[in-house]
Amino acid sequence: MVPPQNKPGGISTYYNSLKNHFSSDIEYFERGNRSEKRGLRGYLDYLNDYWRFFQILRENRFERFLLNTSLAKSNAYRDFLFMFMILSFKKECIIFFHGWDIKYQNELDQNLGFQRYPFSYLRKASHFIILSESFSIKLREWGFKKRITVNTTAVEDHYFNSNLFDKMKFKSKLEPFHFLFLSRIEYNKGALDAVNLFSTIQKSYHDREIKLIVAGSGSALQPIKDYVFQSRISNVEFVGFISGNEKVSVFKKSHFFIFPSSQEGLPIALLEAMCFGLPIFCIATGGIKDFFQNDKMGIIQTSLDILSGATQIIELLDNPNKMIEIGRFNNLYSKEHFLASDIARKLENIIKAEFYG
Repeated sequence: MVPPQNKPGGISTYYNSLKNHFSSDIEYFERGNRSEKRGLRGYLDYLNDYWRFFQILRENRFERFLLNTSLAKSNAYRDFLFMFMILSFKKECIIFFHGWDIKYQNELDQNLGFQRYPFSYLRKASHFIILSESFSIKLREWGFKKRITVNTTAVEDHYFNSNLFDKMKFKSKLEPFHFLFLSRIEYNKGALDAVNLFSTIQKSYHDREIKLIVAGSGSALQPIKDYVFQSRISNVEFVGFISGNEKVSVFKKSHFFIFPSSQEGLPIALLEAMCFGLPIFCIATGGIKDFFQNDKMGIIQTSLDILSGATQIIELLDNPNKMIEIGRFNNLYSKEHFLASDIARKLENIIKAEFYG
């Protein structure tokens, strides 16, 4: 069960990258709001999804369902009905938590809401897949006793099919140095923090012209554009949602990936940036902190004071050889750990392991 595959978002990107690597007995069921805005149209989409899914269950073609969701209040209410139908037909359900809302986690911790409808119903799944060891610990604290597996997100294989790492772009000062932020443009995804971090760096660094590319779409896009204009922050380019060759071109053009989001599972855009040999600035959250090696991969900080990272980033800008070393390491590491064909095989093995005994 996946989001609409033509809709922007990490889960959609993830399953688009895996789709051609699964065997033929795995099929996608698309469900969710088809429009960018919530409203009556979105509710009608959900009602249609529930009806289509009921028809599939009646056909009795499938024995096991993988429900992709996030730990968030709205998702718990939406997916409760899917879960209820699956169990009513005596089928197995695996839940894959991709996103993780810290605010909702805190609510559950404070008022024991996990024992109430609808969240408690999700514990009836036979298996849980998560993107961070810390998420596994929290599920155990909440009384999840079934099998829990830590998995990872993926980078499309074709990104590795050409020579992606260009060390010379770090040394040349003839062209501007490009920072890149790529994600859904929402306030909780760090886009505004990325703009402010770039502005701070720009005020202090004068050895080379620097620019910021902001890629993505979302509800905060226009407010952030307005903020950039009103704050007179120069050299910020908004390119909207990008995919395919355009996305590859932007990654190749960029030198440094800044991702100051403090609420993540394991963002695909960060892994893609590593694949293209970009040094990274990020926050120690979700699955990022499980693998990210400070200094070797770039800069990771536990502090939510985003602007405190500006000094370290400027130090890297002054050391192109270090950026080349980091970029080469990231490129090789991502190929060894995040290749979509490998991740698809691992996920399919997880899905089928218990089924085939």
